[in-house]
Amino acid sequence: MNIIDEMHHFDLFSSLEDHQIEEILSLLSGRIECYEKNEIVFNQGETVHEIGLVLEGELIGISYDLLGHSNIYAHIDTYDYFGESYALIHHDLKLDVMAVTKTRVLFLDGNKIMDVHYPAFIKNLMHLLASKNVALSNKINTIAPKSMRERLMNYLYMQIRIHDSFVFDIPFNRQQLADYLLVDRSSLSHELSLMKQEGLLDFKKNHFIIYKVPDRKPMCL
Repeated sequence: MNIIDEMHHFDLFSSLEDHQIEEILSLLSGRIECYEKNEIVFNQGETVHEIGLVLEGELIGISYDLLGHSNIYAHIDTYDYFGESYALIHHDLKLDVMAVTKTRVLFLDGNKIMDVHYPAFIKNLMHLLASKNVALSNKINTIAPKSMRERLMNYLYMQIRIHDSFVFDIPFNRQQLADYLLVDRSSLSHELSLMKQEGLLDFKKNHFIIYKVPDRKPMCL
């Protein structure tokens, strides 16, 4: 698959013709880089000038406090984006972006974004930024409750909506999920075991089946 064909997987290039995409990639100095598992793509504190488009692989956005505790802000999958807000305002990055699998990324120069004269591209970019704001709101709502169970159930309900199913795989291992929810891993594993014993759900590694919602009628799968 050539790079133009790959761009059709990204909403950023929706409604654009091949020749328009080629022109945009040239204008924005598109370049491709490859990363190994656990390799850092962007460092916390770095001033970012480029938007990353994930052609293949997975990344996470992760930060560390002064005590070394980690907080996962986002999972970035194939055909997703990262760094767009920072690249547009030239702000220091507040987290590390790290590859969790072998990953291939297309970088676009954020300094030249507004030089693109195709309205469809700018509209798509605005939609992308709005979608990321919604994702951030979802993260805030997920971790807002004080109890671990509420945070966990908020996250699992969000996955139900994303997958439109009560059976799904989450993108995190147990430690990553704990970091995302800002809870202790062993406590999270204990809570999951309790919920399994109560018949609320079942799981194996990152595969989950939700059977019923507390204080509601059982869910039919």
